[in-house]
Amino acid sequence: DSLAQVDLQHLPCLCPQSPPGQAIAMRAFLLMLCGSLGLQLSCPATMSSGRSSSCYASQEITGLTLTQGETVIATAVASDPANADAPRLFEFAIPSDTAPNQYMVTGTAGSDQVQVQVQVVAGGGVLVLGTDKAKYKPGQDILTRVLCLSTELKPVVTDVTVSVKNPEDLKIFQVVQQTDVYGVAVVSIPVATETAQGGYTISASAAGAVDAEGVVTVEQYVLPKFEVTIDQPQETVMVQGVDTLKVTGVISAIYTYGEPVPGSALLEISGVPKVTQWFGWGGPMMMGGDMEPTPEEESGRQLASVQLTMQEGKAEFEVELSSGDISGLASLVLVANVSDPATGTRQSASADLGLSWTEEELEMEVDPEFKIGLPVEAKIKITPAGSGTLSGPYTVKTQWYQGEYGSNTAGEPITTALTLADGMVDEAVSIAAPDTETSTCCVARVAADATWEQRQEQRSCCLARAQIQVLAGDREVGSACVGRGFTVSGQGLAVSKYVNAPTATAAADGAVTVQMKVLSTLDLTGTQGHVAVSAGGQPRFAGAVEFTGAVTDGVFAGDVEFSFQPGLLTSAPLRVGISAAQDRVAVADWAEVAVPAAASTTFDTSAAWNTSECRPNDPVGLGVESKAGSKVFLLAVDKAVELLGAKVAAITSGSVMSALLGQDPAPATFTPRMCPVDIEVTAMLTMLHGTAVHGPSSEPCPTTFNNGCPSWGEQVFDDDMVMEMAPGMAGDGAAEDRAEGGGSAGGSTAIKRVRTFFPETWVHEGVEIADGEATVDLRAPDSITSWRVASFATHPEDGFSDGGVSDWLVVKKNMFASLSMPAFVVHQELPTITLTIQNLLDQPLTQVLVTCRLDEGFATNWTSPFSSSDPVAGWGPVGTARVDVPAKGFWTGSIRVQPTQVSAGLRVYLSAQADAAVGESDALQRMLLVKPAGKRVEKAQTQMLQDPSEAITVDLPAGLTAGTPGSPFVRVSLVGDILGNAVSNLEGLVQVPTGCGEQTMIGLAPNVYVGDYLQSRGRLGTELRGRIVRNINVGVQRELMYRHPNGGFSAFGTQDDSASTWLTAYVVKVFAEASQFVTIDASLIEAATTFLVNQQTEAGDFKKLGRVIHEDMMGGATDATGLTAFVSLALSTAAASFDLPAAGTAATKAAGWLAQQEGAQVYTKLISIRAQAAAGAMTVEDAATAALALRTGDHWSSAQVSTQPSYYNMPATLDVEATAYGMLIVVPSSQSGEAVPSARWLVSQQNDRGGFASTQDTVVALEALSALATKLAGSSAITCDIAHLASGEDWTTAVAVGSITVNDDNFDVVQSADVAAPEGGGKVRLDCSGTGVAVATVAAKWNVDAQDEPEPLQVTARWASDDGGDGLQETMQVRACASPREEVTEETRNLLAGYHILSVGLFSGYSARESTVVAEGYEKLVMRTEQSSGSLEVYLDSLPEGGVCVAFVAQRDHMVEMVQPVASAVFDYYEPSRRGEEVLNLAVATTAEGQVTTSASPSTTVVSESTSEAGSDGSTSVESELTTTNSSESTTLGGSVSSSGAGRFMPAVAAAVLWRFLL
Repeated sequence: DSLAQVDLQHLPCLCPQSPPGQAIAMRAFLLMLCGSLGLQLSCPATMSSGRSSSCYASQEITGLTLTQGETVIATAVASDPANADAPRLFEFAIPSDTAPNQYMVTGTAGSDQVQVQVQVVAGGGVLVLGTDKAKYKPGQDILTRVLCLSTELKPVVTDVTVSVKNPEDLKIFQVVQQTDVYGVAVVSIPVATETAQGGYTISASAAGAVDAEGVVTVEQYVLPKFEVTIDQPQETVMVQGVDTLKVTGVISAIYTYGEPVPGSALLEISGVPKVTQWFGWGGPMMMGGDMEPTPEEESGRQLASVQLTMQEGKAEFEVELSSGDISGLASLVLVANVSDPATGTRQSASADLGLSWTEEELEMEVDPEFKIGLPVEAKIKITPAGSGTLSGPYTVKTQWYQGEYGSNTAGEPITTALTLADGMVDEAVSIAAPDTETSTCCVARVAADATWEQRQEQRSCCLARAQIQVLAGDREVGSACVGRGFTVSGQGLAVSKYVNAPTATAAADGAVTVQMKVLSTLDLTGTQGHVAVSAGGQPRFAGAVEFTGAVTDGVFAGDVEFSFQPGLLTSAPLRVGISAAQDRVAVADWAEVAVPAAASTTFDTSAAWNTSECRPNDPVGLGVESKAGSKVFLLAVDKAVELLGAKVAAITSGSVMSALLGQDPAPATFTPRMCPVDIEVTAMLTMLHGTAVHGPSSEPCPTTFNNGCPSWGEQVFDDDMVMEMAPGMAGDGAAEDRAEGGGSAGGSTAIKRVRTFFPETWVHEGVEIADGEATVDLRAPDSITSWRVASFATHPEDGFSDGGVSDWLVVKKNMFASLSMPAFVVHQELPTITLTIQNLLDQPLTQVLVTCRLDEGFATNWTSPFSSSDPVAGWGPVGTARVDVPAKGFWTGSIRVQPTQVSAGLRVYLSAQADAAVGESDALQRMLLVKPAGKRVEKAQTQMLQDPSEAITVDLPAGLTAGTPGSPFVRVSLVGDILGNAVSNLEGLVQVPTGCGEQTMIGLAPNVYVGDYLQSRGRLGTELRGRIVRNINVGVQRELMYRHPNGGFSAFGTQDDSASTWLTAYVVKVFAEASQFVTIDASLIEAATTFLVNQQTEAGDFKKLGRVIHEDMMGGATDATGLTAFVSLALSTAAASFDLPAAGTAATKAAGWLAQQEGAQVYTKLISIRAQAAAGAMTVEDAATAALALRTGDHWSSAQVSTQPSYYNMPATLDVEATAYGMLIVVPSSQSGEAVPSARWLVSQQNDRGGFASTQDTVVALEALSALATKLAGSSAITCDIAHLASGEDWTTAVAVGSITVNDDNFDVVQSADVAAPEGGGKVRLDCSGTGVAVATVAAKWNVDAQDEPEPLQVTARWASDDGGDGLQETMQVRACASPREEVTEETRNLLAGYHILSVGLFSGYSARESTVVAEGYEKLVMRTEQSSGSLEVYLDSLPEGGVCVAFVAQRDHMVEMVQPVASAVFDYYEPSRRGEEVLNLAVATTAEGQVTTSASPSTTVVSESTSEAGSDGSTSVESELTTTNSSESTTLGGSVSSSGAGRFMPAVAAAVLWRFLL
């Protein structure tokens, strides 16, 4: 029954990567544990150049090498060459100049050859990427720092390449810059004002270093003006037996400049129902499985709503709830919405209040499993619920159970008293197990085919579980179930985690000393063990230790102590593992240990302001301290940026360690079959790799022990216990921090300067430290807000230091003006601009002169208290007013304006001048973005250039001249990649395969072809390769579920009558091509090819068995010739990748049959030619000649007519595939140049986003273009001069647009130039010259007012108020529905299966609460959401045939009237032209019932009389109202659509949305 003899064949042997200069972790452990395995080779999935990495081999392997193709990169050295029979580690010294790529580890063991594919990454150092912010507006620069450090954390001087990809995955920026002696390169990345909004990926790479990557968001936004918090006296209250619960607390609202916010607060309290919870190792977990909230629970009962008045920025509340209100609830959610009358903006915050239905709260940590012969430890903490006290007494009662499923008790309960001290219990207990097991009634390994009675008999005395109860007297407070850990040897080792918890201390030199208490069933006295320490998932130390201790009652208790130098550490805990072995029996365990603070950095750095408060433009000093000879890098951002939720992406010790440690690589193993493993093995491998690992086996898996603990989790406790809630949700309504502007007048204080400097990032610079300190002299920005500085430093010899963040610097004035307005408006809308004068003085200010100037692009009529004033040169309307501002108060007024032109920024100026005796004045100027009205239309024309020498003229679309005002836009782009914009969607094709057998292959194939293309172009990075490999592995495993016993495959596996010839061929071809990325079992391919060979007739063709549901997978290969050609091609591919002579013979026989066929269509003929060439029946040259004879013009036409509607563009779909197949035949020949015209045509078929008509087309086109790109690889040097001619033919009058050069350094960067005045249409000319290949795209965009033609999909959107009333209100329930427009047929069904995007248009002034988004009736349909300027993008996994409705809450951030129509759309992610759109027009009103009634559109604007009202503290506000009229009737605000078919908004949606929001 020894571990070595019985169980080793079921255990894995995985070798973690060794850090530089350290022995591999757990060398002896692996050698002893794996001694009896059959042939096995296991290596780290990732190795690093310039470092040593070790592989494990279970027996002698000859000539173990790291190779790429025929080139040997490194040869491994065995750890124990003297003993040929012993298992050993083979160590590779990877040369430092090894290029990052995929390599093979190969060797020979007897007659067997073994191989494992690994990834080699740069090991010379790491790059750390930092940006000043995480969110940017279009037009702002992204300030980027790249830090390059060696593995010893010292700065490295090297060339760094920084590149940027936009949301469509197009590379739009690239620069090479050298890091300075401090290892830092600073790059400013410009963002265009007219650009795609969403996530921008920034990448940094350098020779010999691990790449860095980060994502920032570009979108229009408004910065919050103030912060809201909810303070409560306690986090949990005890409610058992309480008749009335008083919920108390304080709502606080503070401006970013530190002053209190006046106004009002709306407090809403809702209840969250109880959910069963259990305790596991490390704390509580929520129950999963089918424990979904009921519809009643999802409603999230609203219990109270209270309006409060803010006093000095605070509002105290006390809300009484009855016992009936809180019955069945686990917690309360408090949401505070604070409205600021001074700025007209709102912010919100939330907080949780736990409800305890017992007098105490219990926290219990226990081991997940117990080890035979060793005690169970538990840490128990009991505290009073709320403000109560504990009465006790408290005890721990443990009952052991034995037998299969723990059906019988084992001995009497064990009771342990707990100590109540200082009003609480905080104690660790050790619970011994009874000695009941014998070898006759407790057999650890029972045969897999054993009967129930046999299992019961052979395990009747096996301890199964321990049920641990915490009691208060006789009342149960909580309980936990600890199950038996699976082990064969019957031996174990445990680290004491609670009774004698491990500790770590740090010495002055940074060395860390770890002390642990261990228990074991083996006598380890004087035995040498091994320890391994990991941080961030990577080994940091490994070494030998000696156990000291003694055996008492059969259990060894000993101490272990060791020290190591960890380098830089974060605050994350260390994982410490320990193992020992005796007589080939290995035992192991691991624990987490807190990192000592003293071990976290190398030298001290700090930055501090020389004052805590100043005025705008005042001089400010920033004191910096660090080690002499270092450089300190500073970053200061507006506090409002942090309130926005866009966390500062600064470089910190955490980001340095994340880059240094990277992701924990999964080990690469030679054998794929998995079985459960011994708990001792799992303990060590979990410590090393961070995840449970299963071992390989070629035999049936053994039966594991059923311990009787609940299957949904390890531990369960009484559901009256308090439920731990997630952290509070931040508010999502905000207004930007506003600053000032001014003028001068007699009797008033003169305007000294106009505030126009409102940076979101103020300081972004580096300071060299000569003697330990330095001072940076600055001028305070004009923003009224607070600032703090984050800093880090590097030293050429001493490495990196994190300086943390400074205290806040407040910038403000005694009196200042501010403007509050939306981030953008649409042309002709009526936004409300709030004007505010705030007085921080203790005295009132009377007759303050307020001046407002508007840009010439605005129209308005001034009303009281404003009067029209004399015009000012360069400005439009000017208004002035005299107002009074109370002490410590504000004056506010609002004006409604109408932008009469589209603009990137119309100016708004505001000044305030107090009496000259007071001496206070202020002035500021802001910009308002005005966007064009209507829905966006995009058209692109793409051409491939090869050695161009003539000018290319492109006619701009005729619709450009009919675009709405300000909307026409034309951009000319050039890229040296032959795929052009098609590359934009490549990573979008990399997805996890799901669905039936056919759907899985549809998802799997793109991973293979995308990986192949990027690898051939040298662009397959480590992260993306990892995703591709994982996805392929998942896809292969999923596809095996649909395998028949005869080796074939079908859509639903054995549920189908037979395997499918076509799908099996598809699987064989893709699996064979995937073998370059993952290990594919040769026997699997052999069985599948045997199935195909068996379907071959004597004549040579293949019989069609089974059905194909997703026929678009087949392209045009639907007849007998096409099927035979495809099967033959699959067999040839498999024969080339595996040793399968029968497959090659069958392919040759099929090629003979194909050669005799006549009359087939072009598509079929092409695939037939390709199959014959692959089988060797045709020469490459003959195949190319035959294919070219079928080409018509510059491409191959499929000559098939689709029965689908024209908007599906299916004829072009088959033409794309046919042309791709034709190119694949021609490119390998000497006539490859003939493929270039076809490539031009193929590229021209791209849509405006770079994709083709379907996923299938894209992967085939990808294969063809990739082959041609490899053939044409060489230097490129092409320059294009671009000009625009608005009308006529006289190019001498053309306007120069710009010049773009493509070369080898920027061939994959999309460079662009914009036409200055595209609204006149006309032509664009590209005068290009040079050598090489490039792709030019002329993209035109404009807005239109209405839908032009029917579309294949349809979308409707409805807006409804919470109370069902008419018009737009503060919060609106939005429901958008998308569906196919026509009846779904077999021909169109597959088009709905891929990703779709539902883009819901948002009216100006509104934003979506993304946390409230739900897809009605679907749990996992919504993959993610993104909010961009004016729309919410909802990513759908597919578009259901019956359609889907998505609901969410929209919140008004700014008042805007005469809101212009907004467009909503749904479109296919891979084929955006398959779409549906709708325009929602608020010139049409929605009734309370959701029906649509038409009303007239406004044509004139009239200003009515203004009204004034008092502020909360005596302040006054005035509002200038605008109404819209025309000759017939007034406009009523509401919601409707321009297309037919309105749906009612379901009230139930509001409840579901609220519940999800509260969660």
